[in-house]
Amino acid sequence: MLFRSLQDPVLQQQGVGTIFHEQAINLTLGGKFGGGTTLMKDATLALLIGQPNDPTISLNADKVQLSESGMGGNLKSHVDLARADKDFAPLMEFLKASGPSTAGAAPATQPSQPMEITQGALDLAGDFSRDNGVIAIHANSLKVDGVALKRGTDAFKLPNGMTATAAVSFDPAGNLTVSALSANLGFAAIGLVKNQPITAMGWTTPSAMALNGAVVIDGEVEPASRLLEIVRGEAANTYPYKGHFTLSQSVVKQAGSPVMKSIGTGSITNLASTAASSLKPTTQPLAEKEIDIDPRFSFDFSTSTLSFDAAQPTLVSLKQTQALTVSLVGTISDVLGKCEFHNFAVTAQYDL
Repeated sequence: MLFRSLQDPVLQQQGVGTIFHEQAINLTLGGKFGGGTTLMKDATLALLIGQPNDPTISLNADKVQLSESGMGGNLKSHVDLARADKDFAPLMEFLKASGPSTAGAAPATQPSQPMEITQGALDLAGDFSRDNGVIAIHANSLKVDGVALKRGTDAFKLPNGMTATAAVSFDPAGNLTVSALSANLGFAAIGLVKNQPITAMGWTTPSAMALNGAVVIDGEVEPASRLLEIVRGEAANTYPYKGHFTLSQSVVKQAGSPVMKSIGTGSITNLASTAASSLKPTTQPLAEKEIDIDPRFSFDFSTSTLSFDAAQPTLVSLKQTQALTVSLVGTISDVLGKCEFHNFAVTAQYDL
């Protein structure tokens, strides 16, 4: 294991300050000293986390040029997702325990079994540069293959690998710009709306930053439904649907406010049930040629809470039968951690 559990009796005696170093982190540097304004050329850097011969995470940079005005080079990284999920669990447990208090919140409903990544690997190839304080990273090739998830006895494997390319830059003032993004998640593709950049001013303090941008998502309902069942810890065929969806979603956050608001428009075409729902086995088969959707939600960076407000609900309109009513309300706290559902309800009523 890379990190000890918080329940480790040795840790309890030594204090949680020792949790972060159970196994060696190997860092090697090499290169040639330059002349004039060139401080170093053809430098290399290798960072290994885990066993040196079979690391959980590896990060390699080569052909690095370092001068008085900046630096640049090539970048490669590999992550064993299953081992990283297992090895970093105690660290995530510590961070959650140090996070915002949920005292006074509505009782949470959450899956009884934790979700695990049982298989998968991430590989990144790109380049980086730093010029006059501006750092630019180009992910020329990002691949995630063989991802498999498990929660209790339920398992799910992404039908296709994930690929992505992106261009991101940071400046000394703490401003971030995503100027290019093209990703295929295996069940959906994501890109920038009209190639307009996403900007985050003051991104180093998420609760206070200003955020603006929009993405377009295009994908398939069936694999997305299977993934949702695993994430929420629900039985197979809780959402037994297939079809195709497209969505354009914008995000806006004012500087100084911890709350980000998101509004979208989109549609689902050729929606149909593939089996009887495990929630309502007697439900009649569903078939809709086209559905217009208008999803709205907010996210509070200070508490990591996702909210679907009943006052501004997600709107659904069935063009063919006008027979489906969908209501989505509630909150999800600790979205990046335990993912606890509070007064959360997704209801669908189909009237023949």
